Amino acid sequence: MDRIVVGVDGTPESVAAARSAGGLAGKMGFNVTLAFVVSSATALGPEEMLGQRLEWEREEEERGAAEDWMAWFSDPKNRADF
Repeated sequence: MDRIVVGVDGTPESVAAARSAGGLAGKMGFNVTLAFVVSSATALGPEEMLGQRLEWEREEEERGAAEDWMAWFSDPKNRADF
């Protein structure tokens, strides 16, 4: 085992969990993988697809936020010592 996987969703609790995992991983020489889940689209008909467009765009924005968070967290200067 050389990896810690942490689920993040932007809540204070998930940020605290990610920071704790970073501190522990640093002490043990492990890597941290942050997991962010966005619901997947189901097979839809043409009318339903039109209604889902805004939801898909919001999910894309969430993915971008998760990528920004992962980039921030991967910078050693942003990790807290535990």
